[in-house]
Amino acid sequence: MTLENKQKEKNGFTSSKLFKQKLQENSVEKKDDNGAVKKRRCFVSVNNKWRQLWDYFIIFVAIYSTFMIPISLAFNPFKEVVVNEDGTTYEKTADWYTAIDTITTCIYFADIVVQFRTSYINNYGEEIFDLKKVTKQYVISQNFWIDLFSLFANPITDLVLPQVQFLGLLKINRVFRVGALITQANMDKNTKAAMKIFYFTFLLFIYIHLVGCMWFLVVDTNADKERRWIPPYDFIDYTKSHFFEDEILRRYYVCLYYSVLIIGGNELGPSSDLELFFIVSANLIGAIVNA
Repeated sequence: MTLENKQKEKNGFTSSKLFKQKLQENSVEKKDDNGAVKKRRCFVSVNNKWRQLWDYFIIFVAIYSTFMIPISLAFNPFKEVVVNEDGTTYEKTADWYTAIDTITTCIYFADIVVQFRTSYINNYGEEIFDLKKVTKQYVISQNFWIDLFSLFANPITDLVLPQVQFLGLLKINRVFRVGALITQANMDKNTKAAMKIFYFTFLLFIYIHLVGCMWFLVVDTNADKERRWIPPYDFIDYTKSHFFEDEILRRYYVCLYYSVLIIGGNELGPSSDLELFFIVSANLIGAIVNA
């Protein structure tokens, strides 16, 4: 064997040794001084079955938040009027909704903890288990900050600073995990394509739902009751419009209907600058969705 071949063999052995050492450093299993396998506690692989089931559970909870939070912000259906002994009244959120909101907040907090203890796949296709690298990877991502700020919307802050509840809309970000799960799913192309079509259709409905709820919130905040927006079908005789006195469910359906029209760029007759700005923004986003 020539000196050149020996040198190549040595370099190849060294590279192979370094690669194995790198994998061992990133591995979920480490060996102690006696050579026994030592597992890291509370650390899970991104490909673990239970970890994937957790993602499905979080998506289910996020779907609940996606529909309930906008309705709560816009129509306020979960408020109850409480009468004091002296005859004065005040509003408070229904106990059942507060309990569910508290539970979901705890679940979202637990999800952040799980993210810190879950491996990830780097650009080279390697699964990284190193705690420092996993922490850095999650903290520098936008998902961490979205997940963190969404926690500020909870029953406690609702009592002190109700305006913060709008941050609860950030919880919708977790619904986007469905796209990643479909991409990683082990299924044939036709099934995966059908799942993606269903996923994008679902996102479209979420967009319509959000626009409808936010549209009612915008028009309901108009202090000038005489110039407040009414549905265009009431333009013939606006004096007979009872839109804001209708039941919550009907108001929601009407706003959902006009939310669909916004995507198509239809005229809604905004009556204030805020309404005009909202319609322009919604129409632009709707044009992008249609494209």
